[in-house]
Amino acid sequence: MTKLATPSIRLLARFLARFGTTPRKPAPKKESLKSILLDEIVLKRNRNERGAAVVEFAVVLPILLFILLSMVDFGRYFYVRISLSSASFEVADAISRGLFIASDDAVTKSQKMSAIVNDVSPGIAGFAQLESSAQVLLTPLPETCPSASGRISVRLATPFNSISPINSFFSEAVSTTSMRCLR
Repeated sequence: MTKLATPSIRLLARFLARFGTTPRKPAPKKESLKSILLDEIVLKRNRNERGAAVVEFAVVLPILLFILLSMVDFGRYFYVRISLSSASFEVADAISRGLFIASDDAVTKSQKMSAIVNDVSPGIAGFAQLESSAQVLLTPLPETCPSASGRISVRLATPFNSISPINSFFSEAVSTTSMRCLR
């Protein structure tokens, strides 16, 4: 009897017969009737909810825009109020130190006060009113300091144009400062 193969060749032949020369492919899934019915139910339900996300987004979008625009308006309004407060303080300080002279008329006083406001917070009226030709209202025009013990009061105001629907709350930004005369 002749030996056809050595033990190592027989082992290799058994290995190749058992596992094959290529990687094994997973066996195809056997789908049960239950899994097929569940897949059909899920597909039908998804077809019925096809536009639900668009409708939900359309409902939520105006609310999100209202919140976003309101936040922007609050920031703008308080920035304008702080700037007007600083400007009114500087105008009152300048008047108490002798900005006006007795012979100044109303136009000259208004020009001097506007120059100080524009130095302290340039373009604040345009920022508040969303217009380039906006101005800060200086009413009433203060007089010169009456005496060293007197007080000077300055009121600055500007209309505030809102970009959100809450404009009724913020129709005008006003700042009033009172200061003791220093001279």
